[in-house]
Amino acid sequence: MFNFIPTFWRAIVVLIIAYLVLTNAFPPLLPKTLLIQYMVIILVGVLLYYSFNEERWNDFKKPITNVLTKKSHFVLRWFYLLAIPTLVAFTVYGMVKPSFDAPVELRQVHPAPPSKLKVFNKSFNLTTLENPIRSKVVAKLVNKREEALTIYNEAVSAGKDTYYKNCFYCHGDLLDGDGMYGKGFNPLPINFQDVGTIAQLQEGFLFWRIATGGPGLPKEGTPWKSAMPVWHEMIDENQIWEVITFIYDYIGQVPRIWDSEISRIVTGLKDEINTKRATLMGKELYQLRCEQCHGEQGMGDGVAAEFLYPKPRDFSLGLLKYKTSPGTELARDEDIKNVIRHGLEGTGMPGWTSLMTEEQIASLVPVIKSFDTTAAWSPEEAEDEDFDDDGRYLKNDLTISNNIEPTQGQEAYTAESLKRGKKVFIKACKECHGNEGRGNITSGKRLEDDWGYRIWPRDLTKAWTYRFSNFTKGKTAKDDTIKAIYERLSIGIPGTPMPAHRASGEGNKDPINLADRWHVANYVYSLRETSASDPGEKTVITAKEVKGALPTAIDDKAWDSAEKVTFRMVPNIIKEPRLFTPLNDSVAVKVMYNKDEIAFLLEVDDRTDSRPGEKVSTQIHDAELKMFADAFAIQLPKQDSFIDSPVVEKPLFRHGDKKHPVTIWYWNAGSVKPEKAAMTALIDANGPDKKLLIRHQDRTLDANGKWKDGQWKVLMKRKRFPSEKSGDIQIEEGKFIPISFANWDGNNGEKGAKHTLTTWYWLFLPKAIPNSTLYGIPFAAFLIMFIFGLLIVRSAKQPE
Repeated sequence: MFNFIPTFWRAIVVLIIAYLVLTNAFPPLLPKTLLIQYMVIILVGVLLYYSFNEERWNDFKKPITNVLTKKSHFVLRWFYLLAIPTLVAFTVYGMVKPSFDAPVELRQVHPAPPSKLKVFNKSFNLTTLENPIRSKVVAKLVNKREEALTIYNEAVSAGKDTYYKNCFYCHGDLLDGDGMYGKGFNPLPINFQDVGTIAQLQEGFLFWRIATGGPGLPKEGTPWKSAMPVWHEMIDENQIWEVITFIYDYIGQVPRIWDSEISRIVTGLKDEINTKRATLMGKELYQLRCEQCHGEQGMGDGVAAEFLYPKPRDFSLGLLKYKTSPGTELARDEDIKNVIRHGLEGTGMPGWTSLMTEEQIASLVPVIKSFDTTAAWSPEEAEDEDFDDDGRYLKNDLTISNNIEPTQGQEAYTAESLKRGKKVFIKACKECHGNEGRGNITSGKRLEDDWGYRIWPRDLTKAWTYRFSNFTKGKTAKDDTIKAIYERLSIGIPGTPMPAHRASGEGNKDPINLADRWHVANYVYSLRETSASDPGEKTVITAKEVKGALPTAIDDKAWDSAEKVTFRMVPNIIKEPRLFTPLNDSVAVKVMYNKDEIAFLLEVDDRTDSRPGEKVSTQIHDAELKMFADAFAIQLPKQDSFIDSPVVEKPLFRHGDKKHPVTIWYWNAGSVKPEKAAMTALIDANGPDKKLLIRHQDRTLDANGKWKDGQWKVLMKRKRFPSEKSGDIQIEEGKFIPISFANWDGNNGEKGAKHTLTTWYWLFLPKAIPNSTLYGIPFAAFLIMFIFGLLIVRSAKQPE
């Protein structure tokens, strides 16, 4: 078929195709060492194939022989004599050069379950375990269909409640693994919508995984990485089966069932349900997709609402936060549809385009409007009898708003514009958003929305937390974002303390004039440049080496030379007592070291200086919560508690485990009233169920912190090589060391297990390699290959 290609070049094509397949067709990427092994095996196979037949082997060698022997190939021969040694030298350089790539962590997604499981004071045989709810439904479905459907629907409804009280924070409203805290975990929560996941599994497998969580995984499942809670400690056996039933029902899939007849019956029921749901519109669609958060009557009181911040939208007041209609005018239908389509970043509201058609999304608009009890969307001529007893309009001729906030007069994004924008911002916005835009209230006023819920101003430096005003794709993303910020500034956010800054009535003076609103929008956009990179972009903290003494002051300019890496923090929703509504969501880290010590600078945007008795924090404190001191922690494994190769092994990321203990560096901000100094401590931990052991006599950790303009900076410093008796990690150069972080926001009532945290990341201290080694070895490899090439050419017989 490929006879027109010379034999030698056919072999080259095979090798190129093999390389492309191995590097692109097997996500995640193959480790380099494994790729080299595979390519060597393929090369040997190709050579064996062509050398098996003498005629084919001669054809294969012909181009090589010609290059080595023919005078007409003089230039080409010297090209190869130089190119091949250069390629070898470059490869050797890549091997000698220190790598900053984190160790590859291979993980078996669906490890084999044990044959038996002991939970709920019972023993389960996982090889034969079946969902008792599904078994009961199947047994009755043929002869007692209505009774079977009642059992099934009640189980799905109960499972739905349990899921939205416990699981959707990670696995999401769409069950796609993209919950509001999901991005903070590694590995990401499982995507149930993927047909390659639970649709391929038996329900007994899911029961095991849910009941025992991350700590229940075997070694090949890397339990030290999984954040899956041990659910048998928090919900009962029947609730687990109900959740499993709900998950399969919601995603429209069936589990793997070995009995073909039972599988046929279950599949038939699934097909029937899916067919009906594909055409759901309006109120029925709302009940399926929206009711769990927004409530039966759209009052934001669904089963998931209790533990959400911000709260799901209450539609009863006719107020929608994110709209493009001017001032106090009602939101446009397109505004409502856009929120449904795209969701609201950082909240429980996802974008629904993957599960709803445009027609279905449009059908929800009148449903949402109908929940209004203020007659906002009813026509002026509506009669009293057109409303129910709660004031909800009963007819379909709802008002439609078509006006759009004007966006003309955009100012260019220039240094002059930013300077003017900052001046106006400080004058008009700092009381809520703070001098640096981090959302720290300087007015001393406790803010709440029109529904009476506590509300906090946006941290404008974190673009990735913007609800509906941050565009990241396309050539016009920057202009689109600035325009959206301008709209928020001009229109305000209805139902919240964020006011409109353009007058809505004729003759009224704008609080901020047209040009200045654009200047402020430009300035607000620029604030993202003052923050660290978006969390999740890097997983390795590369420390900066210092020849002399390490900085001891938080504001030391030396810290500017260190790389800043940002990690997403998530609340402890893993183990009781759990935290569901955190305010602090990321930590930025810088690290510097010398031959003896290592220092960490932690930066956390925190709207309050939470030390009991601090004036402003006390004024704006939520009376329903007890105030505690802010605190920070760094967690490192003990010296023998982790392996970084050939297979990565780490402690459980919350306080380690019995076989993999950890050390925690802790700093507490103290108190103003009663006066209490900041506290520094080293703590030993060997499991989330074990008591933390404070080393009261160990004073080897130095730490101090400072809060300013909505941000804590905390410096922690310690010897790199603590005493072997302590068992603490020896922080060596050239070694990847697991590291994680925690933060307690005292103003949010966080103490003990209630706090935010990160999963494991990597700390790396680059090992200096002498230039003689870095460049000498590759040069030596070049010379050896060049001389070897000359000898081969010389040994070849020259033609007459």
